Amino acid sequence: MKPILSVVAVVVLGLVLVPGRVVAVQDAGTGTVVINMEPGQVMLEFVGQMVDVPTDLPGTNQFGFLSFIRGLKPIFMTDSPPFDRTTAKFGFFTRVTTTREIANGPLVVITREGVTGISFTPCPLCLSPMVGIASSDSLIPDLLIQTSRLRQQVVIDNDTRSFSVVNVNTITETRPFNLGGTEFQLGQVGQIFRTSLAGQLDPVRLTEGHFAGYAVGVPSSSVVPLLQ
Repeated sequence: MKPILSVVAVVVLGLVLVPGRVVAVQDAGTGTVVINMEPGQVMLEFVGQMVDVPTDLPGTNQFGFLSFIRGLKPIFMTDSPPFDRTTAKFGFFTRVTTTREIANGPLVVITREGVTGISFTPCPLCLSPMVGIASSDSLIPDLLIQTSRLRQQVVIDNDTRSFSVVNVNTITETRPFNLGGTEFQLGQVGQIFRTSLAGQLDPVRLTEGHFAGYAVGVPSSSVVPLLQ
Protein backbone atom coordinates (compact mmCIF):
# COMPACT_ATOMS: atom_id res chain seq x y z
CA MET A 1 0.00 0.00 0.00
CA LYS A 2 1.40 3.42 -0.96
CA PRO A 3 1.61 6.27 1.57
CA ILE A 4 -1.73 7.81 2.50
CA LEU A 5 -2.39 11.51 2.82
CA SER A 6 -3.50 12.57 6.29
CA VAL A 7 -6.41 14.58 4.97
CA VAL A 8 -10.10 13.99 4.72
CA ALA A 9 -11.16 13.17 1.17
CA VAL A 10 -14.18 15.41 0.77
CA VAL A 11 -15.61 14.27 -2.54
CA VAL A 12 -19.01 14.13 -4.19
CA LEU A 13 -20.31 11.71 -1.58
CA GLY A 14 -19.31 13.80 1.43
CA LEU A 15 -16.81 11.62 3.31
CA VAL A 16 -16.70 12.06 7.06
CA LEU A 17 -14.28 13.30 9.68
CA VAL A 18 -14.64 11.71 13.11
CA PRO A 19 -13.44 14.16 15.80
CA GLY A 20 -9.74 13.50 16.33
CA ARG A 21 -9.61 10.81 13.65
CA VAL A 22 -9.68 10.49 9.88
CA VAL A 23 -12.08 7.82 8.63
CA ALA A 24 -11.51 8.18 4.88
CA VAL A 25 -8.17 9.16 3.40
CA GLN A 26 -6.81 9.36 -0.11
CA ASP A 27 -3.91 7.29 -1.44
CA ALA A 28 -1.28 9.76 -2.65
CA GLY A 29 -0.22 7.51 -5.53
CA THR A 30 -3.49 6.14 -6.91
CA GLY A 31 -6.06 8.71 -5.78
CA THR A 32 -8.18 5.92 -4.27
CA VAL A 33 -10.21 6.99 -1.24
CA VAL A 34 -9.64 4.44 1.52
CA ILE A 35 -12.43 4.01 4.09
CA ASN A 36 -10.58 2.70 7.13
CA MET A 37 -12.17 0.45 9.75
CA GLU A 38 -11.85 3.13 12.40
CA PRO A 39 -11.59 1.69 15.97
CA GLY A 40 -14.63 2.41 18.11
CA GLN A 41 -16.74 3.72 15.22
CA VAL A 42 -19.78 2.03 13.68
CA MET A 43 -18.48 1.40 10.16
CA LEU A 44 -21.05 -0.97 8.62
CA GLU A 45 -24.67 -1.98 9.21
CA PHE A 46 -26.13 -5.29 8.03
CA VAL A 47 -29.57 -6.70 7.23
CA GLY A 48 -29.63 -10.37 6.35
CA GLN A 49 -30.74 -13.98 6.48
CA MET A 50 -29.16 -17.31 7.36
CA VAL A 51 -29.62 -20.85 6.06
CA ASP A 52 -27.92 -23.83 7.69
CA VAL A 53 -26.09 -26.05 5.21
CA PRO A 54 -26.48 -29.86 5.48
CA THR A 55 -22.91 -31.03 4.83
CA ASP A 56 -20.42 -33.41 6.43
CA LEU A 57 -19.10 -30.47 8.46
CA PRO A 58 -22.06 -28.47 9.85
CA GLY A 59 -22.09 -24.88 8.69
CA THR A 60 -24.25 -21.98 7.64
CA ASN A 61 -24.57 -19.41 4.88
CA GLN A 62 -25.41 -15.88 5.97
CA PHE A 63 -26.19 -13.24 3.36
CA GLY A 64 -27.90 -9.92 2.84
CA PHE A 65 -27.20 -6.26 2.21
CA LEU A 66 -25.46 -3.31 3.85
CA SER A 67 -27.73 -0.48 4.99
CA PHE A 68 -24.86 1.84 6.01
CA ILE A 69 -21.16 2.40 5.32
CA ARG A 70 -19.47 5.21 7.25
CA GLY A 71 -18.11 7.65 4.70
CA LEU A 72 -20.74 6.77 2.10
CA LYS A 73 -23.82 7.74 4.10
CA PRO A 74 -25.40 9.99 1.42
CA ILE A 75 -25.93 7.11 -1.03
CA PHE A 76 -28.01 5.28 1.59
CA MET A 77 -30.27 8.32 2.02
CA THR A 78 -31.14 9.03 -1.62
CA ASP A 79 -33.19 5.95 -2.52
CA SER A 80 -36.96 6.12 -2.26
CA PRO A 81 -38.65 3.48 -0.07
CA PRO A 82 -38.53 0.61 0.14
CA PHE A 83 -34.87 0.28 1.00
CA ASP A 84 -34.45 -3.47 0.87
CA ARG A 85 -32.59 -6.27 -0.85
CA THR A 86 -34.01 -5.29 -4.25
CA THR A 87 -32.54 -1.77 -4.13
CA ALA A 88 -29.34 -2.35 -2.11
CA LYS A 89 -26.05 -1.37 -3.72
CA PHE A 90 -23.81 -3.40 -1.39
CA GLY A 91 -24.30 -7.04 -0.50
CA PHE A 92 -22.48 -9.49 1.78
CA PHE A 93 -22.16 -13.20 2.35
CA THR A 94 -20.60 -15.22 5.17
CA ARG A 95 -19.77 -18.91 4.81
CA VAL A 96 -18.72 -20.58 8.06
CA THR A 97 -18.10 -24.10 9.36
CA THR A 98 -19.06 -25.13 12.90
CA THR A 99 -16.09 -26.12 15.05
CA ARG A 100 -17.86 -26.57 18.41
CA GLU A 101 -21.29 -26.58 20.08
CA ILE A 102 -21.94 -26.25 23.82
CA ALA A 103 -25.33 -26.75 25.51
CA ASN A 104 -25.95 -24.43 28.47
CA GLY A 105 -29.49 -24.80 29.81
CA PRO A 106 -31.84 -23.31 27.19
CA LEU A 107 -28.87 -21.85 25.32
CA VAL A 108 -26.75 -23.37 22.58
CA VAL A 109 -23.33 -21.77 22.09
CA ILE A 110 -21.86 -22.36 18.62
CA THR A 111 -18.33 -21.51 17.47
CA ARG A 112 -17.63 -21.20 13.75
CA GLU A 113 -14.84 -20.08 11.43
CA GLY A 114 -14.96 -19.01 7.80
CA VAL A 115 -14.98 -16.09 5.39
CA THR A 116 -17.03 -12.98 4.69
CA GLY A 117 -17.24 -11.14 1.38
CA ILE A 118 -18.69 -7.71 0.67
CA SER A 119 -19.78 -6.94 -2.88
CA PHE A 120 -20.66 -3.77 -4.77
CA THR A 121 -23.87 -5.22 -6.19
CA PRO A 122 -27.28 -6.29 -4.93
CA CYS A 123 -26.54 -9.11 -2.49
CA PRO A 124 -25.73 -12.21 -4.56
CA LEU A 125 -27.79 -14.70 -2.54
CA CYS A 126 -30.76 -12.57 -1.44
CA LEU A 127 -33.19 -13.03 -4.29
CA SER A 128 -32.99 -16.82 -4.30
CA PRO A 129 -31.28 -17.98 -1.10
CA MET A 130 -31.48 -21.70 -1.88
CA VAL A 131 -29.63 -21.11 -5.13
CA GLY A 132 -26.01 -20.75 -4.27
CA ILE A 133 -26.12 -23.13 -1.33
CA ALA A 134 -25.07 -25.82 -3.78
CA SER A 135 -22.93 -23.63 -6.03
CA SER A 136 -22.43 -20.29 -4.30
CA ASP A 137 -19.13 -19.55 -6.04
CA SER A 138 -20.93 -19.18 -9.37
CA LEU A 139 -23.13 -16.43 -7.91
CA ILE A 140 -20.29 -14.24 -6.72
CA PRO A 141 -18.93 -12.38 -9.76
CA ASP A 142 -15.89 -10.09 -9.96
CA LEU A 143 -17.65 -7.50 -7.83
CA LEU A 144 -16.15 -8.47 -4.48
CA ILE A 145 -14.69 -5.36 -2.87
CA GLN A 146 -13.59 -6.89 0.44
CA THR A 147 -12.82 -10.38 1.78
CA SER A 148 -12.11 -11.25 5.40
CA ARG A 149 -11.59 -14.31 7.56
CA LEU A 150 -13.58 -14.54 10.76
CA ARG A 151 -14.25 -16.33 14.01
CA GLN A 152 -17.92 -16.40 14.98
CA GLN A 153 -19.83 -17.09 18.20
CA VAL A 154 -23.59 -17.71 17.99
CA VAL A 155 -25.82 -17.98 21.08
CA ILE A 156 -29.27 -19.48 20.44
CA ASP A 157 -32.06 -19.25 23.02
CA ASN A 158 -34.18 -22.37 22.49
CA ASP A 159 -37.04 -20.92 24.55
CA THR A 160 -37.54 -17.85 22.38
CA ARG A 161 -35.76 -19.09 19.20
CA SER A 162 -33.84 -15.81 19.16
CA PHE A 163 -30.09 -15.66 18.62
CA SER A 164 -27.15 -13.30 18.86
CA VAL A 165 -23.94 -13.35 16.84
CA VAL A 166 -20.49 -11.85 17.33
CA ASN A 167 -17.95 -12.00 14.50
CA VAL A 168 -14.34 -10.84 14.58
CA ASN A 169 -13.25 -10.22 10.98
CA THR A 170 -9.71 -9.63 9.72
CA ILE A 171 -9.50 -8.19 6.21
CA THR A 172 -7.47 -10.38 3.85
CA GLU A 173 -8.17 -8.71 0.48
CA THR A 174 -9.65 -5.50 -0.89
CA ARG A 175 -10.53 -4.32 -4.38
CA PRO A 176 -11.24 -0.69 -5.38
CA PHE A 177 -14.67 0.18 -6.78
CA ASN A 178 -15.90 3.24 -8.63
CA LEU A 179 -18.84 5.23 -7.33
CA GLY A 180 -19.89 8.62 -8.64
CA GLY A 181 -16.64 8.96 -10.56
CA THR A 182 -14.51 8.39 -7.44
CA GLU A 183 -12.54 5.23 -6.70
CA PHE A 184 -13.04 3.86 -3.20
CA GLN A 185 -11.53 1.05 -1.14
CA LEU A 186 -13.34 -0.46 1.86
CA GLY A 187 -10.70 -1.00 4.54
CA GLN A 188 -7.12 -2.21 4.27
CA VAL A 189 -5.60 -5.69 4.55
CA GLY A 190 -4.98 -6.50 8.21
CA GLN A 191 -7.63 -4.15 9.60
CA ILE A 192 -10.12 -5.74 12.00
CA PHE A 193 -13.80 -5.15 12.70
CA ARG A 194 -16.21 -6.72 15.20
CA THR A 195 -19.76 -7.45 14.06
CA SER A 196 -22.71 -7.76 16.47
CA LEU A 197 -25.97 -9.23 15.14
CA ALA A 198 -29.35 -10.09 16.65
CA GLY A 199 -31.87 -12.36 14.98
CA GLN A 200 -34.83 -14.70 15.08
CA LEU A 201 -35.09 -18.25 13.77
CA ASP A 202 -38.00 -19.11 11.51
CA PRO A 203 -40.71 -20.78 13.67
CA VAL A 204 -41.27 -23.51 11.07
CA ARG A 205 -37.94 -23.91 9.27
CA LEU A 206 -35.67 -23.72 12.30
CA THR A 207 -32.54 -23.91 10.14
CA GLU A 208 -33.41 -20.52 8.64
CA GLY A 209 -33.60 -17.07 10.19
CA HIS A 210 -33.32 -13.30 9.83
CA PHE A 211 -30.97 -10.86 11.55
CA ALA A 212 -29.58 -7.32 11.60
CA GLY A 213 -26.69 -5.55 13.26
CA TYR A 214 -23.56 -3.47 12.88
CA ALA A 215 -19.76 -3.62 12.74
CA VAL A 216 -17.27 -1.53 14.74
CA GLY A 217 -13.59 -1.10 13.94
CA VAL A 218 -11.12 -2.75 16.34
CA PRO A 219 -7.49 -1.75 16.96
CA SER A 220 -5.27 -4.48 15.49
CA SER A 221 -3.00 -4.39 18.55
CA SER A 222 -5.90 -5.41 20.84
CA VAL A 223 -6.56 -8.73 19.08
CA VAL A 224 -4.51 -11.86 19.74
CA PRO A 225 -3.63 -13.57 16.42
CA LEU A 226 -5.32 -16.92 15.76
CA LEU A 227 -3.07 -19.93 16.16
CA GLN A 228 -2.41 -21.68 12.87
